[in-house]
Amino acid sequence: MSMPIEMITDQKTENELERAGFYWRERAGVLALVCRALEQDDFTNAFSTRLGGASPMPDGALNLAGFVDDAAENIYENRRRFLSLFEGNWALATSWQTHGAEVRSVTSESEARDDEVRCDAQTTCTPSILLGAKTADCVPVLLGDWRTGAAAAVHAGWRGTSVSIV
Repeated sequence: MSMPIEMITDQKTENELERAGFYWRERAGVLALVCRALEQDDFTNAFSTRLGGASPMPDGALNLAGFVDDAAENIYENRRRFLSLFEGNWALATSWQTHGAEVRSVTSESEARDDEVRCDAQTTCTPSILLGAKTADCVPVLLGDWRTGAAAAVHAGWRGTSVSIV
C-alpha cells in the first residue's frame, strides 16, 4: 500500500521516527530518512523517498533505480541530487538486483559507478563509496562494522533471505 508523503512527515510521525532512531534530512527538495545509530558510528546513510527528483513519473520522482521507464540523464541527475544530501564527494554503488544471494565487493570509485553488475548485496571498506539497495516490496538492510569500517547494503527479498543473504 502506498501512502502520501504528507502522512509520513507530520509531527506525530516525526516523533515516532525519533523514538525509533531516525530523522528526516532534506536538501533542495530531496527528502530522505537517516538512521542515527549508523550515523553515530560514522556510517553515512539515508533511505530515499521519491521526492525532489528530475524524473517525470510521478511529478518529479527521485528515481534512483533502473533505466527501463526513465531516461538515463534523469536517473544520473537524481543520483547527483541524492548524493547532495551528504558532505564530501561520494560514489554511489548500485547494481541490477536479481532476487538471489550474489554479493559484490566494491573496492574503488570506478567499480562503484559500474551499475551493470548483477547482485543483491554489496560490501565495501572504501570510505568514499555509498552503497545502494533498491527495494519495492523487499527489505533494505544496511550493515556497518564500526571496528573495521566495513559496510554492506543488502536487497533482502524472500529468495535471498531463504538462502541466508543476511
